[in-house]
Amino acid sequence: MAQVLVRSLESDVVARLKRNAEARAISLEAYLRLILIDAARPSREDLLVEIDAIRARSRPGALSAAGKGSDLIRSAREASPASRRLLET
Repeated sequence: MAQVLVRSLESDVVARLKRNAEARAISLEAYLRLILIDAARPSREDLLVEIDAIRARSRPGALSAAGKGSDLIRSAREASPASRRLLET
């Protein structure tokens, strides 16, 4: 885990942060951690850019080229030796 040290905060800022933490019945450290975690979340725009990048790397039609799920199950079943024996009887 990393640590962050913030210097030269105004006393009234620290006092307000302490009051906010106390109102939530958590420590100042826990309150500041929540604020920083929330501030570091990716924005909606960042998420959309990442989704677009994943889509660009995906092969178009890869799922439809494989066929329907029932076709895949049928071909796997027919390929197994036990299934062939059952079909022969």
